[in-house]
Amino acid sequence: ALSKVGVKRLTLCLKISIKSQQTDVAVKAGEEACLQCHLSYSTDVLQVTVATCHPHRHKLNPDFSTKIGLKETTLRNCSIVVQNVTEQDEGCYLCLFITSSDVYERKVCLHIYELHKPTLTVSRSISTGQLEVSCSATGRPAPNVTIHVQKTIRTHTNAVNNSNGTVTVIRTAALSPLHMNKTLECSATSSFGSERNRMTIPGERLVIISNISF
Repeated sequence: ALSKVGVKRLTLCLKISIKSQQTDVAVKAGEEACLQCHLSYSTDVLQVTVATCHPHRHKLNPDFSTKIGLKETTLRNCSIVVQNVTEQDEGCYLCLFITSSDVYERKVCLHIYELHKPTLTVSRSISTGQLEVSCSATGRPAPNVTIHVQKTIRTHTNAVNNSNGTVTVIRTAALSPLHMNKTLECSATSSFGSERNRMTIPGERLVIISNISF
């Protein structure tokens, strides 16, 4: 269970240089982020306070009080839990360990990424008999899309910037009819992870297209 005790909504970015440490954490959009703060010094802590610091945004997420809670909180350890993370939750979170004489800051910066499972389709040209394989994937940052197949005739890559900040990358490849009934695999990778999809090219019932152009 999450505790809301001690979570305070602050509108200022606190600048504290006394014994400050920073950690970076990357979490996939929609998942839960657990940001851990630990004070290694043996000192008498009177209070633990949590704040957010968004250098590029003056307004905090209005759902701050309902999405963020504390877990396993002691006077030397604090875990900030952010539920169902979105791009608006990206930024730095501060754990302030307050003693009678000093304030010890632990900053955890949250980075949100998106990476969706790629879509893989196959069609056949009525004029050349060639197979056209298309693999598309959406993510933030832009994913690297690869079609894992041997002996492609030609390939082409196109990228589309979406209004929500994600990028859709479309990779197409022309194959000979010899790939009929063989298994294809497409992967979408980024610095944070990877997603894969695979299919077997059917020998019949392929969508027929008039020509293939890149």
